[in-house]
Amino acid sequence: MNEIVPLIYFSHAELKHPEDIQAKFEIINTENKISSLTKTSSRKKLKLNIEDTDMNYEAVEEEYSPFMIGVLDKETRDISVSNTSYFIMKPECYIGSRSKSDGLAVDPESTYSEKLNALTAAFGSSKKRKAMQTKLKNKIDTETLESAVNAAVEESKQNISLNQSNENEESVQDLEQFSILPIPNKNAKTPIEVYDLYEILGVSQAEFDRFTIEQSSKFASATTELIKSWRAKNVYSEYVCEHAVLISGSKSSHQYKLQKAKQLVFINYLITLYKLKSAQLRARNPFNASDVPEMVANRLLEQYTVLSASNAQAKNIRSMPRRLKDKLICHILILALYIDDFLTSLNFFQKDLKLSIQKISDFYQALGCFIKNSVTTVNNKRIIDKKAELKLPLNNVNRLEGKKRARKT
Repeated sequence: MNEIVPLIYFSHAELKHPEDIQAKFEIINTENKISSLTKTSSRKKLKLNIEDTDMNYEAVEEEYSPFMIGVLDKETRDISVSNTSYFIMKPECYIGSRSKSDGLAVDPESTYSEKLNALTAAFGSSKKRKAMQTKLKNKIDTETLESAVNAAVEESKQNISLNQSNENEESVQDLEQFSILPIPNKNAKTPIEVYDLYEILGVSQAEFDRFTIEQSSKFASATTELIKSWRAKNVYSEYVCEHAVLISGSKSSHQYKLQKAKQLVFINYLITLYKLKSAQLRARNPFNASDVPEMVANRLLEQYTVLSASNAQAKNIRSMPRRLKDKLICHILILALYIDDFLTSLNFFQKDLKLSIQKISDFYQALGCFIKNSVTTVNNKRIIDKKAELKLPLNNVNRLEGKKRARKT
């Protein structure tokens, strides 16, 4: 084959060091169809590949070359003119090594996602490249995932067969991990025995006392003027303010008032967490503007929120998914039952939690409570106050998914 002297034009680059390029020619067959009436003709063409450390360029010689090559004979001073191949080189993007093991090479068989990743790596901003690399690191191989799922299924089958005799008891315990509702004590003889309050709140009795003892005195001895100030400045929720009035004005024993005040302190912690916005949860200290102690804040965040990786910001973001928020609502409502001696009004939470009476009623019924109407007359107007009462035997409702009612058939 005669020596090839091609003319090369780079559409997206400028050739600075021609002596360093590695060019490779190959002959390919191409089809040429002038019109729909003519037959398709086949001819051989040259394909040129030029490899560089950062980019790969390729092109097939143009059908018609606008240029010719002239060769000067220095002795006779004659010039021989001949046609030459003309190539318009276009880039082919890739990341790092071109080996198939990298999974990032761009070729005609690459998927759209692979081509997009290659373009991002070559031309994307540092932020986008970093996000792409994080995404690729977290990518799970399909075969590995299928193998892991199959292994888990087999292990689950084995566990079921080995524990068939205790199936009912253990299935209840397993479902509890995924349910927003605590399982009531079937052997309870009084309402106070239905739920283990400290277990539900995720604290021991000693921790509960330590978390609340310091702030309990202000609720147990709050004056009418101080509570009015709390309401005017929106320091505490309506439920907390109203019950601070009841506790401070109660003629019950000091021990009884102190216990109710400590429970009121803890429900204030929970309501404060519930009211935090998404932006506040993402802050370094979500409870910065409240009187929730740091050790309590850490415990609450651990129990009712989750941290998830953000590819865009390359850091963990705290959030409260819907299921954990429903769990928090349940714990607030259960603690309110203990504060109100198992007969509590739904109206407070309609305002404090911004939930409808129907939704609060659904939660309480799922917890085994009975809903009843209490009618009072104020200024010659009848006011209906819905109340939830926890009594034995418990209200039998469908506890599926935490709060769905039984479907009628």
